[in-house]
Amino acid sequence: KLVLYGAIDAPGDLAVAITGPRASVRVRLKEKKWGIWLNKRQKIFTDVPGYYAVAASKPLSELKAKEALYVNQIGINNIRFAGAEEMQDKERKKWIKGLTNSMLKSKRYIKTLGKVEITDNTLFKTEVVFTSVIPSGTYTVDTLLLRDGNVIDAKRTLIKVSKSGIGAEVYNLAHSAGLLYGILAVFMALFVGWFANVVVRKT
Repeated sequence: KLVLYGAIDAPGDLAVAITGPRASVRVRLKEKKWGIWLNKRQKIFTDVPGYYAVAASKPLSELKAKEALYVNQIGINNIRFAGAEEMQDKERKKWIKGLTNSMLKSKRYIKTLGKVEITDNTLFKTEVVFTSVIPSGTYTVDTLLLRDGNVIDAKRTLIKVSKSGIGAEVYNLAHSAGLLYGILAVFMALFVGWFANVVVRKT
């Protein structure tokens, strides 16, 4: 859990976006043939955030700052991805929607809007919950102070997020030596199945 807090110099509404490290992502379109799902086409998108969450003092629609939110990429629908520019706009949007839905399902993108609490028009606080699947790296926290739909102040903060303990070792192994990790996972599954069978027989 990440707790963000601070103070503002003027009254207004706050919007905070937490963006994970950006990387290239390969998106595959699957098609079912003869009862089997096969990869039909694939596209590579770059500059894709590995994590994304937003908190605000009001629902984004009530901030009446559509242009400012778009420019600053506040809100999942305002994230801009690079790559696959050769596609027609309508088709490209379908691929981006698939990428976004995948990130939402894996809980790397948080759909629920977090709450920014403002006290005495000065102090503010919000909490962000990180799931275990988020990538390690440098995260960007963009805080916007809005009034009448305009940005009157902005601040960017960088935070370092890393995993620790056995979870970190498993994560690093899975990403640095995928083949070895897969082999170990198969052997572990076989061992657990064999051990469970032995226990059942004895009982």
